[in-house]
Amino acid sequence: MFSVSETLSRYKRLRVVTLVAAAVPVMLLAACAEDKPPPPPPAPVEAPPPPPPPPPVTVPPARG
Repeated sequence: MFSVSETLSRYKRLRVVTLVAAAVPVMLLAACAEDKPPPPPPAPVEAPPPPPPPPPVTVPPARG
């Protein structure tokens, strides 16, 4: 059976290895993100065509 100090030493070593294993991919992703060129600016949005003019109002002839 392992002594307490040996078990703690193994736990600490395992914890360090786990932290390093988790940090390496994050650092690689951050480095790759810095190498990428900035995204192109968004395309200008074209204004929609103006609505058609309303039809002329016809006034019925006055009765008289």
